Amino acid sequence: AISIGEVILRLQTLLPETPGGDPYIIECNIDTFVDNCIANNIQGVSIELKRADVNSQLGYLYYDSAEPLTKVYDEKGYDERYLFYLLQKLRSANIKTYAWWPTFNDAVMAQANPTAYAQHRRDFSNDNLEASPNFVSPHSIAVRQHQQNMIHEILTHPSMQGWDGIRLDY
Repeated sequence: AISIGEVILRLQTLLPETPGGDPYIIECNIDTFVDNCIANNIQGVSIELKRADVNSQLGYLYYDSAEPLTKVYDEKGYDERYLFYLLQKLRSANIKTYAWWPTFNDAVMAQANPTAYAQHRRDFSNDNLEASPNFVSPHSIAVRQHQQNMIHEILTHPSMQGWDGIRLDY
């Protein structure tokens, strides 16, 4: 059999388009996704744990965190149990699971701590530095400590233990 390798999964793609999604439909979408992984000989799935696209709730987590400066994604009827269900299904199918962590793409922390904003150059000059409300700076001690705490939590969370690795997305 030909191995496709790995795929990246944004959890919101498994949710229905309408708010207040039916839990049965969400679980069926997860089952179908895992069945398609098996049928296509997918060896591993990197699962986005923090929303990193440009839509609403940017930087929100797909699980309930004990860490301060975090918020939980709650659109379309999403609940963290779907993440745990997905992990269980993938692991029972012997598909490797990787935590995909968008490291410095963190609007929640940036809004709570504006001094942690990342600075970027608009036009490649030294003159026009801008602060980004969606990204935090790796130079900030508070950001580095927060990221270390989050990664520790991902690796030790009772419902998520057993990752095959973590993908740090810078």
